[in-house]
Amino acid sequence: MPMGFFRKNPIGRLVTRITHDVEALNQLYSQVIVNLVKEVLILIGIIILMLFMSVKLTLICFLVIPVIAIVTFYFKTVLRKTQRNIRTILSKLLSYLAENLSGMSVIQLFAREGKQLDRFNELNEEHYRAGMRQTVINSIFNPSIGFFGNISLALLVWYGGSSVVDETITFGTVYAFTHYIRKFFEPLRGLADRFNQIQAALASAERIFETLATKPTIFKSCLP
Repeated sequence: MPMGFFRKNPIGRLVTRITHDVEALNQLYSQVIVNLVKEVLILIGIIILMLFMSVKLTLICFLVIPVIAIVTFYFKTVLRKTQRNIRTILSKLLSYLAENLSGMSVIQLFAREGKQLDRFNELNEEHYRAGMRQTVINSIFNPSIGFFGNISLALLVWYGGSSVVDETITFGTVYAFTHYIRKFFEPLRGLADRFNQIQAALASAERIFETLATKPTIFKSCLP
């Protein structure tokens, strides 16, 4: 690439794109999407079986679904912002490290080793705090899916138990629904576990295309 491209894109940023961002996209296509399709098909099959057995019980069990959708949308926005922040800080950190390693003789000439180290520690601490924020968000979002699953199960027991007493629904149907509810929220918990990977891949894709947008001819250089 011409020198103008490297003036607009520091080496550290390009290294981040090639290593972390491309790897995040690779994991999205090789791991997440395959499991995502499998879990979505399982969810569809469970919903069909539940509707076939009892529409009322199915609607009662799915009362928490709108709340889950709202919570997921909120955490999607927060996680995407967090992933963007982590990628930006990591780019700064690697750029700073590359510049200091290549210009080590100049740093030693002006005796700035201590100041450069302090700045590196600041960037490293910023990256650590961004990673901890992501961990805290995941530790809140992932268990919340299981919490809503327990609420759905409680609604099923409450409504289904009263219906069994009134003899409008059989005990076997309610028992089968308790099994299906557990099976229904297992894929949702799996999706929640991979939600961070999906958001990381999407944030990486945005940054890759942002870099490519600065030099559209890079596409031509990739062609045979």
